[in-house]
Amino acid sequence: MSCETSLTILNKKHVMKHCLALLCLSFPALFFGQKVEKMELAMRKYAQDSLQEIYFNRIFSDEITECFQASPELFLAEWSKFSRGVAKYIHEKNFTWGQKTTAMVDVYFNRDEKIDHFFISVKDPSFPEDKYRKLMALLEDFSKEYKFTIDAAIPFSNSGSIIFYD
Repeated sequence: MSCETSLTILNKKHVMKHCLALLCLSFPALFFGQKVEKMELAMRKYAQDSLQEIYFNRIFSDEITECFQASPELFLAEWSKFSRGVAKYIHEKNFTWGQKTTAMVDVYFNRDEKIDHFFISVKDPSFPEDKYRKLMALLEDFSKEYKFTIDAAIPFSNSGSIIFYD
């Protein structure tokens, strides 16, 4: 093997090692970072069943103890606090709705009670796309900061509606 061929092989190995290192560093961000998306798009992108295999979603059943050392009533109180926290955060960031607006949300929390996925569907079909983008950017910021207040033994999810107004 010539010296030039050896250098080419070493350079390729060096490049591959760096590519592999970059992939390893970016993997968590690609798959485990906060994702805020329109619910309609998210449901096309993620198979509902695949998320339910990862995230416990039987919150209001006797199985809740698989996830929390809490009753369904305590979870509901904390979920209500979460919903009010979302609405307050959006309001404090001076987002204006123009009218009372209801949104459906599906939120997926990891084992550390941080948000992995936040799917939202605003019920007003005339809700402007530019406002949707601003709302999703605010929810992404909220998702980075928020931590659910009940300790979870496993990743979990919940759905609900939030009413927003100015």
